Amino acid sequence: MAANAPAQALLRMRGIEKSFGVVPILKGIDLDVAAGELVAIIGPSGSGKSTLLRCINRLEEPQAGSIHLDDVEITGKRVNLSTIRRDIGMVFQAFNLYPHFTAERNVSLALSKVRKLPAAEASERALAALEQVGLRHKAKAFPAELSGGQQQRVAIARSMAMTPKLYLFDEPTSALDPELVGEVLAVMQEMKAKGQTMVVVTHEMAFARQAADRVIFMDEGVVVEQGTPDEIFRYSVNPRLSSFLRNYRGKEA
Repeated sequence: MAANAPAQALLRMRGIEKSFGVVPILKGIDLDVAAGELVAIIGPSGSGKSTLLRCINRLEEPQAGSIHLDDVEITGKRVNLSTIRRDIGMVFQAFNLYPHFTAERNVSLALSKVRKLPAAEASERALAALEQVGLRHKAKAFPAELSGGQQQRVAIARSMAMTPKLYLFDEPTSALDPELVGEVLAVMQEMKAKGQTMVVVTHEMAFARQAADRVIFMDEGVVVEQGTPDEIFRYSVNPRLSSFLRNYRGKEA
């Protein structure tokens, strides 16, 4: 029940292949994401979800296929990776904050180093981004003084401040205690409401069902099924997907 590809895709992936040694991880992935769309990618561990995200921003090099962001082929040999990564914000499982910098400095650093903004303007934009995630009052706090949920929200603010065209989230709540998951997902819901384009690898099935425009189910390096949340969570008869979701159906009934 594959959903139709977006008519005007911001992100276009064709035939993406990636192996580690002799082990194939991605086996010819085709994926389109429209501007303003939230695509949730679900699937068992080892199915290639995180590797796919890392190929999009070239942290991993695909061995075959092409990726376009807008009209730029970001897998092209002459592409400027620094320019590409300004347009792609990535939020990792680990927060990847500098422990010796305040929340404000963690957010403003890339604005100064990559966007080349003056210090005052970078600070102003950093504070505005922290405001968006509800943490302006923690601007002078160091990561060790923040909860895990707050640290992840700072990491999201860091991406927001760069105003990328596309956000990639790689299991953004997996390192959090259960009681902190909701505050991060709430920020992501607000981003969707503002029309941000997001590709989210997640094990939060409730979030995928409630927030996603489209859900992709990956297994063993291929896209097995994709569709609307209802098509994936309610109506799919695909045995591999049904097996994966069996542990979640009772919770969501």
